Amino acid sequence: MQLRRQLRSQRRSFTGLLRQQATARINRHIRAWFRQNHIQRFAGFCAFDGEPDLSWLMSQTNLRPHLPRVGRDNKMHFHPLAAQAHCHTKKPGIANRYGIAEPVKTVQVRLNQIQALLV
Repeated sequence: MQLRRQLRSQRRSFTGLLRQQATARINRHIRAWFRQNHIQRFAGFCAFDGEPDLSWLMSQTNLRPHLPRVGRDNKMHFHPLAAQAHCHTKKPGIANRYGIAEPVKTVQVRLNQIQALLV
């Protein structure tokens, strides 16, 4: 728990231009890795609590992003991110009990159909 708090604090310390630059590098690095490994279907997340913003990556037309939803069974289920949805505007669906944006409940995708999982 101590390590988690420490890392969260470090993550939150990235602000302004430094955060933008780091986010751009993360997105480009992941995109290059996806190309190299022929990844199209992946599970990502909407940035929360200082996490890197993956919106650019999720908007790439040849990728098929999915977002997690926490079900009533308290398990994570993955659903496609609708083309018109954007994490930065909190429009992928609804916020869960932690205030994190989730996709609208649609056809659930089995985990073995996801080629990469970003955490």
